[in-house]
Amino acid sequence: HQEVLEIQISQLDGPGLVAQAIGARYDLRSWQCLLAAANESSAPVVAQVLATAVGGFGLPLPPIVGLKSWLCPPDHADLARQLQTELRCAAAAAQQAIEQNVAEKCAQLELAYGRWELSQQTVASWASRRQQLRDLEALGRTQPEQWAAAQANWLQSRGTEISRRLDARLAEVALAEAGGQLAQRCCRGQAWFQSTPAGLAH
Repeated sequence: HQEVLEIQISQLDGPGLVAQAIGARYDLRSWQCLLAAANESSAPVVAQVLATAVGGFGLPLPPIVGLKSWLCPPDHADLARQLQTELRCAAAAAQQAIEQNVAEKCAQLELAYGRWELSQQTVASWASRRQQLRDLEALGRTQPEQWAAAQANWLQSRGTEISRRLDARLAEVALAEAGGQLAQRCCRGQAWFQSTPAGLAH
């Protein structure tokens, strides 16, 4: 499957895209699920899993040895509270990072759109100049030096336009990734990016 390098500029709904990302990002949802599941009975298991899976994320587990674990069941209330506090902080930090990332990607995409539009205007300007020189040539008033310059600038502007279009597409992909929908849309053969939350949700 070959991706068509076409860009359709539309107004970006920054807050809507942030809200969409908050609901779609699995990294944030993982923290939220762990927080919801953390209680006195699950705290030791959750803490051990986190200590193994996440570097530097570890809570002190009560030492339990031999028959003592059967005769004196440990009180995991403090561990559960501490675990919930850390998970709440982790979820909040993840959400803040996602919000900032999506906002930055929106700004970068808007800039890329603007640069691409300017490159299109430059191409159109040189195309118009070429046409003017062709019209003069049809009237017998040839200007080979000006034609060569116009042709060279037109070709250069076309190359710049393609480069700016690619930049815009890459910025769209980066925003789609930050929004948490890139993998699902690619697997379904859909466009990498749509500019509205409704489009991202499909």
